[in-house]
Amino acid sequence: MYFKGHFQNAYVTHNLDKALEGIDRRFGKIDWIVFEPDMILKTPTGDKESSVRAALGWHQGHQLEIIQPVKGYLDHYLPALPADKNDATPRFHHIAV
Repeated sequence: MYFKGHFQNAYVTHNLDKALEGIDRRFGKIDWIVFEPDMILKTPTGDKESSVRAALGWHQGHQLEIIQPVKGYLDHYLPALPADKNDATPRFHHIAV
């Protein structure tokens, strides 16, 4: 695997607010930018609408992206999420280079 330029780890969660609180408790307060994009995604079966709540923050030279799927086409997030919707633990989703 090639990590040159690796700058971001992204995670998914069922509850963005609880996930951010947990990360802050464990690693120290992060200055999060929270946003709620509505997106049109290109899929093999055509364009699909998707909405998420997301947060970006920096910790020790790496950006963290935490994503809470909200509505619409969410298929690409679901495999990483736990079955228990009360579990807000962030689960790994992707990296960015």
